[in-house]
Amino acid sequence: MKYLLGLILILSQFAAQAEGIEFFSGTFEQAKAAAQEQGKIIFVDAYAVWCGPCKRMASSVFPDASVGEIYNMNYISLKIDMERGEGLTFREKYPVTAFPTLFYLDAEGNILERVVGAQGIDGFKNLGLKHAKSVTPGKNFAAEFEKGSRDPELVYQYLTALNSAKKSTSTVVNEFLKSQPDLDNQFTLQILFDGSVEADSKVFEMMLDNKKKIAQHYTDDEIEEKIRLVALNSVIKAAEYDYPELAEEAKAIVKKHSPGKSKKFNLEADLIYFAAVQNAASFQNTARDYTKTFGNEPYKLFEAAALAEKNFPKELKVLTEAESWIAKAVKQESNFRYFHLQALIQEKLGQNAKAKASAEQALILAKEKGEPTYQIEKLLKTL
Repeated sequence: MKYLLGLILILSQFAAQAEGIEFFSGTFEQAKAAAQEQGKIIFVDAYAVWCGPCKRMASSVFPDASVGEIYNMNYISLKIDMERGEGLTFREKYPVTAFPTLFYLDAEGNILERVVGAQGIDGFKNLGLKHAKSVTPGKNFAAEFEKGSRDPELVYQYLTALNSAKKSTSTVVNEFLKSQPDLDNQFTLQILFDGSVEADSKVFEMMLDNKKKIAQHYTDDEIEEKIRLVALNSVIKAAEYDYPELAEEAKAIVKKHSPGKSKKFNLEADLIYFAAVQNAASFQNTARDYTKTFGNEPYKLFEAAALAEKNFPKELKVLTEAESWIAKAVKQESNFRYFHLQALIQEKLGQNAKAKASAEQALILAKEKGEPTYQIEKLLKTL
């Protein structure tokens, strides 16, 4: 399971540069509202622009992937400059005597802990885990649900809160369906749609049975994409349990409900399946068809190359082809993520000079876009 979870996260990690905390862009009051809605707590980095330790945390701690995993799941995180703008009013209620000061607050803004001074990755993670224990996604909805309420709107809001916190929804959905809800109710239909995760489940079966009703609230494209994602989860499950028949069932579902997209889905499913079971030869053959079919879509080329780089790090034949796919993507679109991946593949192929040039280009493009650069800089230090 751990391996497959890593497989699914590969592309999202590259999309976010495998880098840490996603800081909230709104005001402190908006952050409190978001925390209350999502059942999270609040982390505030109270910093000053001239502060050296603040800069070190910003460049080497906040961007860490393992830090981001903890804080993005459990916190609404804010960076507030204490010497201008909202920081001037914030520090009236939350005094700051040194920088950085790290605040852990509940959703109402009450202080859970105030930490003065910079933290390393491990210490900062421990702080995050300490207070994450108090997180209860949608706690007001949860309380009503536990009391027996099966009001579709309340359950849908509870489901939304759980999804926002990246918590499992299956128990809530299945308990709700036991109440035999009104299948003409908009919120019930939305629960069926959002609660469908695996193809071999009662929830997904009910979603398909009520497809026409659901189509009143979702576009055809949204429904087709939902079916694709659910089927893809079955492909992943098939690889996890070495059950290829389940992958074929997933393909059949897409063929039945989205026949026009069946061929492309089959390629995507096979690509992920063979990557998951680490069948290099089959992956390579499928990837050739995949990159030929999607040759004018740079992100698809990037996807194939990313799967190769993560799952076949010592298969030089696979990596050599993957380098050609990402090289084609780079020619089509000057994207820092593509250059970063190209550098990683070239480094594995022993092409350090080329890898350094690619990483340097990735760094330039990332800085131009204001994107985190920690992982790129980390790679450059090894070249």
